[in-house]
Amino acid sequence: MQTGQASPFSQQQSPFSNFTQAFNSNTAMSSSSNSSAMPTDFSPASFLREAKVKFNRLQTAYDEKNTQDLREFTAPEVFAEIKMQLDERGDAPNKTEVITLDAELLDISKQTNSLIASVRFTGSVKENDEPTTKIDEIWHFRQFDNNKEWVVGGIQQNDFQS
Repeated sequence: MQTGQASPFSQQQSPFSNFTQAFNSNTAMSSSSNSSAMPTDFSPASFLREAKVKFNRLQTAYDEKNTQDLREFTAPEVFAEIKMQLDERGDAPNKTEVITLDAELLDISKQTNSLIASVRFTGSVKENDEPTTKIDEIWHFRQFDNNKEWVVGGIQQNDFQS
């Protein structure tokens, strides 16, 4: 990684931190788990498996600057933030290797026209020639009423003690 380049997992500045503030102020999230919002055909195990796939898919698409793929599984606001990060990165290469990844479903809440599922990802990644770094993030997946697909609707970094 070149000096001054923001890493997707940087503890100082997440590429998604600007979006996290917008997401938190524009979306009323339930502070406790809301099992009544869970669709009857919802399988937490299957959902978490798919969430991990999307986590890895986002890392790959980010590294490859594949905006077409990113647009397919991110909400418009998230896509705009990622696109801005990629534009700021310029031609600098990025290589992310997910070493370990665990996922925990924290909450499902019903919004006006969608469901929001919050997943905590913990694990470790290695970027470029940097040492392995711990990650602790909460991703908010959104499923709109007229669509069965879940899209990444927000990403926030958790503070943790090293």
